Amino acid sequence: MSIEEKYLLLSKLAISRAKITRGKAVAYIEDEGDKAFWEQVFSHFGHKIHYVFYTKLDNKLKTGSGQCLKYKKYNCLSKEFFICIDSDFRCLDNEQNLDIQHFVFQTYTHSIENHFCFGKSLNQQIENYLGFKNTVFDFEKFAKEYSETVLDFFLHFRFSNESQKVFHQQISIRTSKGFPDISENAKNEIVIIEEKKQNLRGFNFSQIEIELAEKGISKQNLYLFLQGHFIKTIFTEIAQKVKFSELKRAKMTEVEKKNLSENFISFEEILKQNIAFGQYNEIIKIENDIKKFFA
Repeated sequence: MSIEEKYLLLSKLAISRAKITRGKAVAYIEDEGDKAFWEQVFSHFGHKIHYVFYTKLDNKLKTGSGQCLKYKKYNCLSKEFFICIDSDFRCLDNEQNLDIQHFVFQTYTHSIENHFCFGKSLNQQIENYLGFKNTVFDFEKFAKEYSETVLDFFLHFRFSNESQKVFHQQISIRTSKGFPDISENAKNEIVIIEEKKQNLRGFNFSQIEIELAEKGISKQNLYLFLQGHFIKTIFTEIAQKVKFSELKRAKMTEVEKKNLSENFISFEEILKQNIAFGQYNEIIKIENDIKKFFA
């Protein structure tokens, strides 16, 4: 049996399993953790999908976007078996044929984690959990100010031979003991990154910035296009400093305080619920893809 025949057989087996569970189709996703995002998105529009997140060949489990795209390479995709991938930098690189016409859904942000970190709705999710307005930290404001500050570093990284490791070092916030500094909405963390810009003197980014703007990247939403795990880590570090459990405790009775550990929801769980349908271009693109695909 050829490799193409093996992949086609695996896709047909997955479709059969989906029908047993009355799933409308099979979505092959990059990793098990991605299901939290894609399941909410498809369910929002009333579609029950069966999810597969690994391929077992030669006694080895294979995952990731590259594995997803092999099903495309071997012509296994259809209305009944499609793939859902992180865009990474594919949109910026104008990679072709990654669309629903070719049975491919993508995040349009770098990855699913960027959607979870959408600032405006994250503020609302936190307030819904706390039960009162959080005046300690504004994630929406931070996301916009951070994006504007790191834009030049991003442009330099994308159009030079600089490594991603160096790029992330340049735009990281402090996380050692006592940090990050969240006073004044992490103003000092932003200032420290801003001061590093002197190392970028001599670069003219104006034309590049115009080209990226045509693809929907602006000074205020760049954080949606940075590596998702990196952004999620920054937001999580800030959240730990804010100490939401203490915010909630301040409004609790003594009896409620004793049950705090049992009732406390982690910041990770808050993030997983943070999908802001209809509120920004990248999530709207996914919504439109789903509507057209199942029309």
